[in-house]
Amino acid sequence: MREARGSSVGVGSVAGIISALVWPLAAGPAGAQEVIELPAEDRWLEPVFEEVYRVGSLSGEDWEQFGNVHTVAFDAAGRLHVFDKRAVRVVVVDVRGGFVHEFGQQGEGSGDFRDAAAMAVLTDGRVVVGDTGHRGYSVFDANGIFLHMVRMGGDPRTAIVGTIVGQPGQKALVSQAEYGTEGTSVKVLNNAPLVPDTTRTIERIDLAGEEITSTTIAEAWLPPLADSMSTGMVFNGVELKIPRPLASACIGACYRTGAWRSRTQRRTR
Repeated sequence: MREARGSSVGVGSVAGIISALVWPLAAGPAGAQEVIELPAEDRWLEPVFEEVYRVGSLSGEDWEQFGNVHTVAFDAAGRLHVFDKRAVRVVVVDVRGGFVHEFGQQGEGSGDFRDAAAMAVLTDGRVVVGDTGHRGYSVFDANGIFLHMVRMGGDPRTAIVGTIVGQPGQKALVSQAEYGTEGTSVKVLNNAPLVPDTTRTIERIDLAGEEITSTTIAEAWLPPLADSMSTGMVFNGVELKIPRPLASACIGACYRTGAWRSRTQRRTR
């Protein structure tokens, strides 16, 4: 078994693009649309940030000592979920930053992770963790109890998990994953051939069955590898590169994460 990974991010340009695409999917059939006249020139916003709480400590309790904060996400109740990739766990805190529970560990048992790569939170509080080692998505209830795993299907020699977010109101994810790009984890067995993607594809991953089904939502331009930033890694003859950032966005609540400390802020305007 040989493994290659791109750099992973929980919040960034791709997450901003995916978040903007997710919300329209939750709506019903489009009706009459309101036309809004925009001002001729852009106006600078002066947001006021109010610190709500801080999570993380170098010398605190075990649950608040983070190693590699890969992804953060809120559920409908406002609870913050922190996926610590190094500790192989998900920590959940309440709206005041107080510890609620944690779950997940490295292993082969029910609900254990073999190679956890990304996390998403669904509207009803269920948590989904993509695992390239198990070639599947583990689903947990709002209390962190393991429910079941949805297998990836496809070529059993490869497993790819990209940036994922929950689709509001659905048992599904919205994902962006391109081999050799930022935010995508890849596991390959027996030197299976992999070809770099030439477009940035946004997909809907349905978790309703025993095996996922993927549907392309949108297909966007992906900078040629020659114009991208190199990671210095080569795998199966393919150089892993990171597309240069396109944009960033903060939707709803803004938060900032670090290797050991996470600060949650509320934005008002």
